[in-house]
Amino acid sequence: MEILLVLVLVEKKVGIVMHRSQMDIIADILRASRGGARKTDIIYRCNLSSTQLEAYLDFLTNNGLLREISKLRNSVFETTDKGTAFLQAYNGLKIVLGGDWLYMQESQIRSSGRPLTFFLET
Repeated sequence: MEILLVLVLVEKKVGIVMHRSQMDIIADILRASRGGARKTDIIYRCNLSSTQLEAYLDFLTNNGLLREISKLRNSVFETTDKGTAFLQAYNGLKIVLGGDWLYMQESQIRSSGRPLTFFLET
């Protein structure tokens, strides 16, 4: 089974600070959810708002990278095998490409006219 992930990475350098890409945030959430984590834990570990987290949780659960486990009143989210495969692929790309590919200028993305696309096989 293949899942096609299409992410448009728009990064801006503001002084010395670099903002995280969508892929960085996804990887952070998957790492934080290994072994299970509540929404509040993920919000704090990944420095996200609840609105941002909801959007990412919907995307990740709908694509099988996270699963929601209900424990009484609190939901716990856990990284799936597919999510672990994503993290391995992400870490491999980061090593091969040196990490700088994540911080493309907005003008570079717009000039290419194409989003970053890759396949994750499971």
